[in-house]
Amino acid sequence: MLRVRFSVVLLILATAAHAAPSRPPRYLAMLTSGERLEDDRLRNWHSTGAMPHLGTKSLLEPGNPFRWLRFRGRQPAEIPTAYVEMINGDRLPGVVVDYRGGGESNDRTVSPHLVVRVALGFEPPDNKPVPEIRVLTQFVRRIIWQRREAIVYQPGSARYRDGRSQAFRAVRHKSGESHVLLEDGDLSIDWDDLAELHLPAVDPWEVWMEQLSALCPTSDTRLLQAETTTGLIVTASTARFSARFEGNSAEPDRWVHGLAPVWSLDILWIPLRDVTVYRSFAQNEVPLSRISPQQASGRDGLEKARPLQIDRSVQGTVLQNRDSEFGWGFGVSGGTELVFDLPSGARSLRTAMCLDKSAEDGGCIRPRILSRGERDEVLWEGPVIVGSDKTVDSGVIDLATTNWADRKLVLQIDAVLTGQPRGADPLDIRDHANWCDPLLEIDTANRNLRSLSNGK
Repeated sequence: MLRVRFSVVLLILATAAHAAPSRPPRYLAMLTSGERLEDDRLRNWHSTGAMPHLGTKSLLEPGNPFRWLRFRGRQPAEIPTAYVEMINGDRLPGVVVDYRGGGESNDRTVSPHLVVRVALGFEPPDNKPVPEIRVLTQFVRRIIWQRREAIVYQPGSARYRDGRSQAFRAVRHKSGESHVLLEDGDLSIDWDDLAELHLPAVDPWEVWMEQLSALCPTSDTRLLQAETTTGLIVTASTARFSARFEGNSAEPDRWVHGLAPVWSLDILWIPLRDVTVYRSFAQNEVPLSRISPQQASGRDGLEKARPLQIDRSVQGTVLQNRDSEFGWGFGVSGGTELVFDLPSGARSLRTAMCLDKSAEDGGCIRPRILSRGERDEVLWEGPVIVGSDKTVDSGVIDLATTNWADRKLVLQIDAVLTGQPRGADPLDIRDHANWCDPLLEIDTANRNLRSLSNGK
């Protein structure tokens, strides 16, 4: 009888083990070729100049480097309560506490910068706490002391903590206050009264090229972008990357990566255990989510259009459909248009499109990419998509024959409210759409900023 009971227990345990879902590998990467890799072993990224490997595959092989590397089990961070947002899409969580106009140091002259009090777990080589990071003002897009509702960037606007707002034309900073130029005069605003300060708009493409010049000293230098569980987003390069480890060099959670973005006077030493995703690009490649759309408009249907999400779904989760995850892009609702200014050096665009995993078997959309001038020109139109099990690839869209100095690029989601296929949702209640890995190729042969600028 004891033997029978023991056999029954073994059978139950074996059945349970077989029925339990297997855990996906810890790391997921996509290479430039489009090949996807999954493995539990991330190796050899613990020292400067080392060649990282996922399993047995090199992630920085010159002919086929990684496009993105996702650390599964680490969810995207929520938007911090206080942060500084950069023109290139980077973000430093923390509170701006001071401004220095440059030249205060007796040792050397530094450019005007903000002093940001951070509460992130930076780990420099000497393991001293890092209470402050210095941020160059020329790269700042907006300063958030106290985040309000989901307010989109509105150039040249100050938002007070009591709900008031003030438009302005220009700004000069002082320690503890900002001096703004109005249409009919000027005004000094104490930082203690401010919730948000949105700086006047500048041409993001000039800033992007300035970033390339600073970060990429040679033609084969690649951009590296890291995003963390603390809300930090930072873009550096393989030339401005350092690595070290604490303890066991074989354990990635003991690695620390030093990234030096163009906007910081300090190296950011980031524990790899905080990283949710790494992205990597050649100098002529621009992830479109790093360029803020000039306009993001949505049509209100039965489900009110949700705010645009950058590198997230409209639910704030990883961009994914039922079967696949992606590295960057936009989460939007049905009926949404994203409008971008492109430089005259734009050569091509490629993206994928899907309904988010949260749509399950519902949703119904048709994606389009347009060139908008005096009239719209359809550059690509995808099929009607129903359900989250399908991904549509735009293929390479040629932009070289279009004069982008006079036109705008539009990513459009048609909610298909009439003529839907059988079985689709009757309205737009699950039109949770993802633009996945949109990659723009630009001509960087001429580093003259004006040649790439759209003339703004």
